[in-house]
Amino acid sequence: MKAHVIIEKGQARLVKPVYLKPDAPTCFEVEIPDEVVLESRDWSVEGLSDATPTGGKPAAKPGSLQAELNDILGDLARVRPGTSIGDDHQILLEAMEDRYAGR
Repeated sequence: MKAHVIIEKGQARLVKPVYLKPDAPTCFEVEIPDEVVLESRDWSVEGLSDATPTGGKPAAKPGSLQAELNDILGDLARVRPGTSIGDDHQILLEAMEDRYAGR
């Protein structure tokens, strides 16, 4: 069987889920051509600067939820650019891998 894999932001994922038998191996090899592999991960992604905070605290009316959040967050309360659902999903997956897989 062939499975289609998408490599995005340095991580591989299956296009369609593959359900394996309970006794199936848990490790598989994917061959990647050497000419597309970098030695280190110290490279700049286009648009990375867009992920940095863009302004001060969000505007808030006294007593509003935003005002409470600004008080709780203190200096961390900043206007940030929006992200796509895909970016949010990727960040969530990476955080879960860090927490539960011990990366």
